Amino acid sequence: MSASQAPRLEIDAVKDPTGGFNVHIITSRFRWSPEHVSGAFVPGEGHAHLYLDGIKIGRVYGSWFHVNAAQFASRAGEQLVSVELVGNDHAPYAALGVPIRSEVLINVPQAEVLMRGRAAQAVSSGELKSQVSDSTQSWSWVWLLGLPVALGLGLLLGVSIRRRDSKL
Repeated sequence: MSASQAPRLEIDAVKDPTGGFNVHIITSRFRWSPEHVSGAFVPGEGHAHLYLDGIKIGRVYGSWFHVNAAQFASRAGEQLVSVELVGNDHAPYAALGVPIRSEVLINVPQAEVLMRGRAAQAVSSGELKSQVSDSTQSWSWVWLLGLPVALGLGLLLGVSIRRRDSKL
C-alpha cells in the first residue's frame, strides 16, 4: 500500500489516577470495524493489536482503551506500549512494507507491579481457590441440610411451597 493511501496512526497515553494508563488512538483513513473482526480484509477498516514491551496483550476495537498495568506489567519503570493497525483478517496494515504502528513509553509505578505480584501469589498458592472452595462447600451443606429440613417442616405443618405471582 502506498504511503498516501495507508491509514495513519498516532497514540497518546495518560496515567489514570486509579491505576494503569488511558490510551488514545488517533487514526485517519481508517474505520474501526469490530463487527467484521476475523472476517475478510476490507481496505481501510479493521482493529488494532496492543503490545506491552513487545508482548501482545490484546485487541483494541475503538479509539480509547485502558492498559491495566497491575495485570500486564512484569516490572516497574519505563515500558513500551505499541499499537499496530490490522485488517479484519488480523494482517498488519503496512505502507511500503513497513507495518503501521505507533509507540509510547509509560512509566509503571512499583506499587502497581506489587499488586500484580500479590494477586498471582494468591492464585498460585491456592489461597484464592481455597477461599472459593470453602465458600462453595459451605453453601452446599446449607443446601443439602436445608432442603430436607424445609420440606419436612412444610409437610409437618401442612404448608405447601408454591410460586407466588405478584399483582402489579
